[in-house]
Amino acid sequence: MKTITGWIILGAFIWLLLSWFANSVGLDTAKAELNDTATSVNILPNKDTTSSSLDNFNLDGVQTGSAGSLTNNSTHNGFTITCTTQVNNECGKAFNGELEGSADMTVSYSGSLLNVTGTDESGNTHTSNQKKLDGGVSLINNFSVQNCEHSSSSYRCGQSDGAVDSYTLSMKIKDNDGNVLSETTITRVDDSGYNANSLKHTDTLSYNETGSNMFDWSWSTIDGSGTNNGTKASNLLGAELNLEFATEEYEPLTLTQIEEINNVLETTNFSENQISNVISKIENQIIETVIEEKFEVVIQENLQIEILTTSKEPEVKEIIEEVQNTEIVNVIKEEVIIAIEKEKAPEVFAKEIIEEVIKEELEEEILEEKTVEPKEEKEETKTAKKEEIKEEKKETKKVVKKTKEVKSSLDKKIDKVDLKVKDNLKNIEVKNIIISDALINNSISLVVYEEKPFYKPKDIYLNQMLFVDNRKIYENINLATYTVNDPIFKKEQTLRNINLQKQKLLIEIGALQNGH
Repeated sequence: MKTITGWIILGAFIWLLLSWFANSVGLDTAKAELNDTATSVNILPNKDTTSSSLDNFNLDGVQTGSAGSLTNNSTHNGFTITCTTQVNNECGKAFNGELEGSADMTVSYSGSLLNVTGTDESGNTHTSNQKKLDGGVSLINNFSVQNCEHSSSSYRCGQSDGAVDSYTLSMKIKDNDGNVLSETTITRVDDSGYNANSLKHTDTLSYNETGSNMFDWSWSTIDGSGTNNGTKASNLLGAELNLEFATEEYEPLTLTQIEEINNVLETTNFSENQISNVISKIENQIIETVIEEKFEVVIQENLQIEILTTSKEPEVKEIIEEVQNTEIVNVIKEEVIIAIEKEKAPEVFAKEIIEEVIKEELEEEILEEKTVEPKEEKEETKTAKKEEIKEEKKETKKVVKKTKEVKSSLDKKIDKVDLKVKDNLKNIEVKNIIISDALINNSISLVVYEEKPFYKPKDIYLNQMLFVDNRKIYENINLATYTVNDPIFKKEQTLRNINLQKQKLLIEIGALQNGH
């Protein structure tokens, strides 16, 4: 999650994060925990509902009041109940502390992420607001389920017939206008029963950019038998949804900070959210690839790296020493940047690089104007003829000079592409766009090449003496003689003669028949 701690001069953050592996601090000086997030209690409408006696996990219950039908578009315990097929005019039943599905049933709820109370690991209370939500949020969901009303269940219960039933959990994080920022949907068919045989599932949905404001949650089930007879689908026993949010208010980066971080990352105008993705992915990959989740890397407000770990294994020190002698961190950084670069269109890269080179050239011109000392005026000792010759030379060189300057500018742009765009395919696409732009805008002149020959001719066969060789290699032998004596030719000739005789005989027989 993005917090003030994580955002303070992120250029230094990257440098410290990467240099940590070259100058690691001792594990004995690390703090045990870092309290930068708060976690709420259940934010679903069933908060504090008594847990079902059939649930083995003591989650907040989902059924209240007396047993009854769950009809389409009705509300139960704050949840909205819907279905596509009603069995006996109902989607399911609320019974014995659970919500039982019939042919199909969805239990859903939508709410706000604002003004949610949470507690950090030190027990301090915090309340979410938009600035804290902009620092990144996570939804952590737990639900318990019974799924034994099918013929293949090991815990056969109720009307257990037909194919296995399925149940689906869905979560969405949305902005204030209802646009979906992040979502997840998980469908399961796990076999489970009641009490000790019930199952609990945990699912998490995170969004680390700005704008989180609302959420959608739903649990649904479908009866695998397809008989539309009774409550044969899965049953929801309990459900809880917790919000994790930043304890400190998020402040956006300044343009200067963004520029500094791009310089450190060697990236081309990454936005704040893209920078956040780089930081997060680098840190996560370091943890996963290098330290195998044995400890956690964090950044304190004084920009010092601290390691949080509960491991006392001696191999942790060996891991650090091994990393000090490898380039693994730089490899991770490059892979992350390439992955995020792929999100940018080649046209965007080309525009950024062209603008950057133009800006640099303007700055160079201004610097030259400031550093050039004024020359003393020379006495006019040259004749008008010399001045005229000088002007002619200037005009002659003008086009060539301009072409060379443009070529130099184009070379700079191409070099920038190699520096900024690491992905090979996108590198080629960006170069093509830049070159096409230069041709379309007549920025590239071919004057330099006009008087250069395409190739120099090699007239090696001219002025040769007439040479005729009248010598005969084979006396009394020619192609006709050879052909007539060829066995294949003789065979073909014989076949032709036979065919001619055959045709002649057929004609004579036909004539005799007509005569009669």
